[in-house]
Amino acid sequence: MAEASITIKGVEEVKSSLNKLAKDIEQNSNVISDLGKTIANSASAIAPKLTGALASSIGSKFENKTLQIYAGNKSVPYAGVIEYGWPQHNIDAQPYLNTALKENMGLIEKKYDEQIAQSIKKYNLD
Repeated sequence: MAEASITIKGVEEVKSSLNKLAKDIEQNSNVISDLGKTIANSASAIAPKLTGALASSIGSKFENKTLQIYAGNKSVPYAGVIEYGWPQHNIDAQPYLNTALKENMGLIEKKYDEQIAQSIKKYNLD
């Protein structure tokens, strides 16, 4: 019986490129930071405004691979009540953070798609 063997070349190079691609996608801090600012700005624009303090308290922070979009502070302790309501006190929810996130989902998907496509091209995986 005859023996056959197959040699595949380039496996290590592909593996290395895929690892680099994964790292790029994981560390796309510019994209994440920009999206956080966009969502925070959107939330600020749609937040209910009586004095403007709530809208002014909305921001975003990207640290340690974590994006945080926040609202409220010591002088604006009611941010959560406005977002989610307080039925026991007859206060209806007026969502602005969740609404901003939902309104920007298409942009979020587009930016991630672009980032992934750029990384795929960068490592000649296309």
